[in-house]
Amino acid sequence: MPPKRRHSILMVSDFFLPRVGGVETHIRSLSSKLAENHKVTILTSSSNSSHGLLPLGPLKIYYLPLLPLSSGTSLPTFFSSYIFFKTVIIREGITLVHGHQATSVLANECLFYASLLNIPTCSTDHSLFPLNDLATLHLSAAQRLVARADMHIGVSEVTCANVVLRNKIDPNKVKTIPNAVDGLVFKPLIKSEKGNKYDRIKIVVLSRLCYRKGTDILIKVIPEIIRTNPHVDFLIGGDGNKSLPLLEMIENRNLESRVTMFGSVSRDNVPSFLQRGDIFLNTSLTESFCIAILEAACCGLVVVSTDVGGVREVLRGCKVEREGGVVYGGVGEMVEAVKEGVERHKAMVRDGVRENRKLEWWKELSKKYTWTKIAGQVEKVYDEVSENKTPLSLWEMMEVWCTNRSYIEACVAVAFSLMVLLGMRAIDLFRNERTVEVDTERDRLYDNGGGNNSRGRARSKSRGGAEGRRRGSRGRPTN
Repeated sequence: MPPKRRHSILMVSDFFLPRVGGVETHIRSLSSKLAENHKVTILTSSSNSSHGLLPLGPLKIYYLPLLPLSSGTSLPTFFSSYIFFKTVIIREGITLVHGHQATSVLANECLFYASLLNIPTCSTDHSLFPLNDLATLHLSAAQRLVARADMHIGVSEVTCANVVLRNKIDPNKVKTIPNAVDGLVFKPLIKSEKGNKYDRIKIVVLSRLCYRKGTDILIKVIPEIIRTNPHVDFLIGGDGNKSLPLLEMIENRNLESRVTMFGSVSRDNVPSFLQRGDIFLNTSLTESFCIAILEAACCGLVVVSTDVGGVREVLRGCKVEREGGVVYGGVGEMVEAVKEGVERHKAMVRDGVRENRKLEWWKELSKKYTWTKIAGQVEKVYDEVSENKTPLSLWEMMEVWCTNRSYIEACVAVAFSLMVLLGMRAIDLFRNERTVEVDTERDRLYDNGGGNNSRGRARSKSRGGAEGRRRGSRGRPTN
């Protein structure tokens, strides 16, 4: 059997630790698993608490000093980010660039640079976007112009369809690879069976408190559920611009004894927070995959969610869905859906099977959604992209830029690409790339000891990710 192709991967996104979110967690978990067999480097924009070059176990993270724009993204400049991008490409010997999230300016720019440099590229979309929204039209136009990935990944079938429609991409260049869950972290807290008795039922809400996450629906649902179910309490974790209206509703209706707001919950405390509940409530208006549902179901919670986006795909065909542990409801049906979820929880407690169901759901989901499986699927995409990638001349690039475009779009694409390409060449002329120190140490670790051993030695060399973060900056990328 021929040995696996080893890649030097550059993960790029504006969204990464210490920021908290699904994209950030996905990049961290996927990168850590891929680092067992490949060399993985992460490129992201700086935040208030992180800057420069930081080690995180076997990973190296470059926090670039780019100007912020909004919602955690960096200001689009092209040429300033190219200086750092090219330095990292040389220093780490990058063979493939993987961008994450369509709204990440840095990811789109680096995919653009990589395509102009004939480096294999891959892009993952983590969100759904409407097709009749002005902002989405601008985003799609910018992506068609800039983010020219050789292969696109969607975290759900709905996401893949959304990517194809928005960006006019060949469906054969889009693959569905879902999120995963760490079954050793997200697992149920087993209690002793109590026969026909049950304690107060706790409904857990854990998400950003904003419009897209359906906080307005939550504000309307909570009083009605509490009015009709005297044994139900709410535990709400998360923060956002809708936290104040939610707090005002609680105070105006005197629900302080039944509804507890915990504010932002750190990633390390999410499993223990979920384990405190019996039912998980998701009121999102749009979801591409909803990793929160998967984590909650792994912890043994009955899941009640709005039927949007890729939510149904998460638990499709699983025992947790067949046994009636999951209830979906439309926006106008959430009150009845929550009531049904409460009744199903009560029924399992009365039958004395609630704790057994938790274990069954956890075993099935933690086996189906593992980072080992997901990383294996991503590796196949990397191999396919690398094998099929052929260096293109400038004339061949121009032909690709004009393919499947109108006359105006083709002219804009060619003019813009040539302008950026000329700017890149001008920067290279005035920079001495020979002064960039190539990191050969990690290459030797992987070549000599394989992925698992090298990961341990790399972790030892960096003294662990946590200590590396405490030590602060380890230097900036060389210009």
